[in-house]
Parts: sequence; structure tokens; C-alpha cells
Amino acid sequence: MSRQPDATAIAAKLKAKGMGIKYTRMRQNRNNPHSAPFRRRTSKVTRGDPIDGMCQFPVGAKPSGDFIFIKFDATWRAMVQDNLNEFEDNYFNHAFGLSSYLDASEGDFERMKSYFNADRLGLTTIKVTDPNCWKLATVASDPRLATASSGSSKKGKGKKSTKAKAKAKATTKDKGAKAKGKGAKVKGKKGKDKKAKDKKVKGKKTKAKAKASDKGAEAPSTDAETKAKATEKAAEPSSSSSSSSSSDSDSSSESSEEVATSPAVKRGRKQSVVTQFYADLKQLQRKYYMYMRAIIVKYMDEPAKDFYNTVMAEEDSKRNLAIKDKYQPGKRISWKWIKNMICAKMCRRTNGSYFYRPLMTLYRKDGQTRHDWCDLVKGIQEDIVAFRHGYHRIGSKDAVEKLWD
Repeated sequence: MSRQPDATAIAAKLKAKGMGIKYTRMRQNRNNPHSAPFRRRTSKVTRGDPIDGMCQFPVGAKPSGDFIFIKFDATWRAMVQDNLNEFEDNYFNHAFGLSSYLDASEGDFERMKSYFNADRLGLTTIKVTDPNCWKLATVASDPRLATASSGSSKKGKGKKSTKAKAKAKATTKDKGAKAKGKGAKVKGKKGKDKKAKDKKVKGKKTKAKAKASDKGAEAPSTDAETKAKATEKAAEPSSSSSSSSSSDSDSSSESSEEVATSPAVKRGRKQSVVTQFYADLKQLQRKYYMYMRAIIVKYMDEPAKDFYNTVMAEEDSKRNLAIKDKYQPGKRISWKWIKNMICAKMCRRTNGSYFYRPLMTLYRKDGQTRHDWCDLVKGIQEDIVAFRHGYHRIGSKDAVEKLWD
């Protein structure tokens, strides 16, 4: 059984870092529903659902008194919206307080807090150029891609081997043609030699005196012819061997080309992968959403809770998501949708008097500085102007008069 974290120690650490849990707005709005405009802002759980067990107050700090501020068709939207702002801040601190970054170094603490606060719900994807969230690593290739690539290489080799066979046949034919040509050359040479001998015999009979000189002259020529024949014979096999060697080199180069062009199965490739910091950030963002969605029913009265659970169950059935996708950004019921549904369907519409009446009933307390007094009146006037519906035409004038009281 896992050890439960010390809620008191976590609360003290958060408070020391300026991230303490607060219930100021809930307490003030309970006592005076019209105090909300004065301040400026600095489902149903199923078995096996990962949200089970996340319905907890921020670091165990349960608000005192009556903390239910969502009463079905009774509370004003403006008050609920104001309380929800504080509710979101508390669970931001709660999710961060339960992470390992609360006790991390100052640099790691501030970096994670900055990233988390910039996108609390994880609705945007951080670019791969961010060195804190992405890094280059060698990852294994998909085995299915490797099988496909090896199959394509085999197909390619089959095609090339067919071409090589056709080329070998053509080479054989060329060799046969060359051999025939060589035979014809040999026959032609024998005929020439016979004619030369006949001429020599005739020369011996007719010219006896020139016999010795003819023999002396013909001997070198005969030697030259013999040498030429030997050279031709030596050249012919070399040419055939060169042709065969050239065909062999062609085939070898073709085979080497096959090896070079065949798609090799890669065992790894460079790819951008998330860092541990980014993985921790995503986990924080996911938990932050789940904490708020699980605990919000604790701040509702029974009619509001029944209505909320019914609407959320209907919305979940429409989406029909698996448990692993139920709380993933882009697929889950968004927190913005939940807030809008609560304010639009479970609360009373805020009327002009909600903002205008505090201006008429406001009075300056003893010891209150002029700066605090002016800031209070200005805040009320801004809410009246934002509400409009005709109240903005009188709000500014009455606010100026109020400053003179």
C-alpha cells in the first residue's frame, strides 16, 4: 500500500513559496454575495475510472463553514465565475504540490512552474525546437517497414536477374558470331599462304639465279607473317577474354549496382523524442484537469449535483471514449465546456443590479486609504461598463459622484 503524502507539510511548503491554498472569495461571497465585483483577479465516477480517488480538497485543506457556492438556479453567474477562478488557482497549486518539482532545485522548480502556468490544461503542443521538451535520439525502425523494404528488394532483384539473363544470352550470341568471324579469318589466311607457296615454286623454276635472294627475301617476310599470325592468334583470345571479362565486369558492376540500389533495412533512425521534463509536464496537466473535474461536485448542492452528473453522463455517452482516451486533451470533455455549462444552465443570469447596487450601497470605511477607496470604486465601475445593458451609461457618472462621498 502506497504511503499517503503529508498534506500539512505540502501545504506549508506551498505557502512558503507563495502558492498557498485560499478560500477568500468563497468565504466573502458566502457572507456578502455582492462582494465578488469588488476584487480584481491578480460526472459520474465509474468503476475502474482513473478519476476515482482524485476527488480531494487541495492538499487536504477543506474550506470552513458552508463552502457550497453552486446552488441550482439560485446563485448568480458572476459569483460562480469569481469562485471558479480561485478554485482553478487552488488546484493548480495542489497538482504542483503533489509533484516531485516542489522539492526540486530552484531552477527546475521555476522552469516547471512557468511551463505549467503558461498552459495548465495542456491544450497546445510545444514545438520540437524547444530544448527543454524535445531531444534527438536514435529509435528503432518499425519492423513492418523493414519487412516491406526487404520484400521490395527481393522483387527488384528478381527483375534485375531476368535482365541479366537476357543480357547473358545476347553476350553468348555475340561470342558465337565473333568465333565464326575468327574461323573465316583463319581460312582466308590459309588460302593466302597456299597462293604464296605456289608463287614461290614458280619463282624457283623460272628464276634459278634469284632463288637464293628470293629465299633470303622471303624468309624474313615468312618470319614476319608467322610473327603476325602468332600476334593475331594471341590477340584474338585476349580480345575474347577481354570481351568476356568486360561482360563479367558488366555483370559484376550490375550486381554491385543491385546491392547499392537495393533498399537496405535500417536498424535505427534519428528522431525527436520528448524529454522527461515534457513527460512530467503532460502528467501534471492531465492530473490538474482530473482533479477539478472530480472535485467540482463537492461545491454543489444536491439538485445541482444531480443535474451536473446527468449532463456529464450524457456527454460522455455521446463521445463514447475508451478509458485511456477519456481524459486526453482534444478528446475529453473540455474544462471550458464544463464551466460554460455550469454558468449557463445551473446558475441564474446576472442582472444589472448585481453590479450597480454595490456602487449605491458602498461606503468608505474608517482608516481606508484614498488609493484603496478609488481602486474599489473603479473596479465596480469597470464591471458595470462591461455588463452594459444600459447600466454603462449611468455607471461612470455615479462612480465619479461616489468618489466625492
